[in-house]
Amino acid sequence: MQEASDVSIVYCDSNDIVRRTMSSLLTQYGYQVTSFATGTELLEYFFRTLEQHIPTIIMIDIYLSDIDGREAAKTIREYNPLIKLVVFSGHGQVLRSKSIFKGFDVVLQKPMHIKELDSRLKKLANVPASSIC
Repeated sequence: MQEASDVSIVYCDSNDIVRRTMSSLLTQYGYQVTSFATGTELLEYFFRTLEQHIPTIIMIDIYLSDIDGREAAKTIREYNPLIKLVVFSGHGQVLRSKSIFKGFDVVLQKPMHIKELDSRLKKLANVPASSIC
């Protein structure tokens, strides 16, 4: 099992305030966080670092400024079917339609209390419960 500090998260959200806040909070909870504003940046990073580093979890908002989060996730999933993919979105009506999230491991709705998010991410990353803040 991993320790919380070994969990790397790539977070993609086109909303600057949300992205910066989430990155800061996740870092405070011990995660290694890399964040991007666009799906294009996310995919460029993923393919550029594929040989050296595979993140534990990739969190993607469904509506990005350039490409759809589902398309980015589908592209990532094609290259690595084992990577943990999380939809993290504030669009409740869309989130209720589970059929459009095929390929994601977890669907989470914003806003979410950081302790609940931390617990869900650690469970997904297979981190022991004793390391949960």
